[in-house]
Amino acid sequence: MAGVALPVSGEEGTHAFRLDLTAAVLTSVEGDTLVVRSWHPGAAAVRWERQGSRSAARVDG
Repeated sequence: MAGVALPVSGEEGTHAFRLDLTAAVLTSVEGDTLVVRSWHPGAAAVRWERQGSRSAARVDG
C-alpha cells in the first residue's frame, strides 16, 4: 500500500488514523503463476500474470 496516515480525533486514550491510499498491490503465487493485483484511486483493479520466463500479461478482472 502507498498513501498517508492522518491522525483523527478518537476516544480518550486511543490513537486513530485515517488512511488516504494512493495505491494498493497484492502479489501472490497461484500454482506456477505469479499474480499481481493492483489498484489506484479512480481506476479499476488490474491483474497481471507471469508464468515461467514468459513476459507478464495483463488480465482484466
